[in-house]
Amino acid sequence: VEREQLRTIASSIPKLAKPLLIHADAGVGKTVFLQSLAKILGETHETILFDCFGGGAYRAPEDARHRPKRGLIHIINKLACDGLCDPLLPTNDNTEELVRAFRVRLAQAVATLQRGSRGKQLLLLIDAIDNAAEHASEMGEVAFPTLLLESFHHSGPVAGVRLVVSCRTHRRDIARRDIPCEECELKPFSPTEAERYLRDRMPKVTASTIQVAYSRSQGNPRILEHLALSDRGLLDPSETNNVIELDQLIRERIQKALA
Repeated sequence: VEREQLRTIASSIPKLAKPLLIHADAGVGKTVFLQSLAKILGETHETILFDCFGGGAYRAPEDARHRPKRGLIHIINKLACDGLCDPLLPTNDNTEELVRAFRVRLAQAVATLQRGSRGKQLLLLIDAIDNAAEHASEMGEVAFPTLLLESFHHSGPVAGVRLVVSCRTHRRDIARRDIPCEECELKPFSPTEAERYLRDRMPKVTASTIQVAYSRSQGNPRILEHLALSDRGLLDPSETNNVIELDQLIRERIQKALA
């Protein structure tokens, strides 16, 4: 489902003066929204999408994608593989030097892009920075998205580079600390979006069923998915006022998996 907010937010990103923080509650579709942004903006600009969650792998010791020498180097070497800048090697653990080198490579990439197309920008989209920040805090470390936000704030943005990050609404302070950002809340599905979503997945769905699903899910896409794939008894009109909370849904899924 193409979100109603997509085009407006996408058109604002190339004109950003400071990083954009997109936030929403769990299950509202932040990751899919960033993927959609990358796709639409990738038609005219160079986009890099980095996922700090990694399907939960971010907590594995062998993953550690929150660390600067993992995340920053991954992003730069993706650009290097595309021939846009020099590669970046993890020669030491000096974070300040790494961030400095990262910014130099970003400037290289922008210069390369603009030789071929004047005005083309490099857009960095980093998903789930709150997961990275929370895990880094537990490990007594600093997450690379936090360092990037601090660098863009204190040293200024790199010309031609725009930074977009996402997190859960209630974890914004954990994610960005006190760094000022532009903020945009991703809303749950509107009734029109919910209807489009359900009609694509439930052949011959009725208007009353759509109303029950929207009422029970409050427009949360993850809960709508659960209702669309589950027993039709969950969509009986008598269930209209029984709102499903996402935490409740996750607990039930865990119990079923354990059983």
